[in-house]
Amino acid sequence: LVVGELPNSYAKRRLGVEPGTRGPAAFVLIDQFDLVPAIWILLLPVYVMPLPSLALAIVVVTAVHMVINVIGYAIGARTAPV
Repeated sequence: LVVGELPNSYAKRRLGVEPGTRGPAAFVLIDQFDLVPAIWILLLPVYVMPLPSLALAIVVVTAVHMVINVIGYAIGARTAPV
C-alpha cells in the first residue's frame, strides 16, 4: 500500500514540500485517497473494478480518512486535523 503513496511523495519533493509537512491543498486531498488507485491496480489481475465503483471508493475512503484524522486530532493523537 505504501507504493500508492510514492507518486504523491515524489511530486511533493519536486515542488519543495518537506517530508512530514503539508503541501498545497491538492496534496492534502490526494494524501487521503492515494491508496485506492494503488489497490485498484494491484487487484486488476483478479478483479476489474468498474470506474464508477472506483470513484465511489475514492469518495468514501477520502471522507472516512478525513473523519478519522479529525477524531485523532480531537483526542490528541494527531498534531493537525487533516
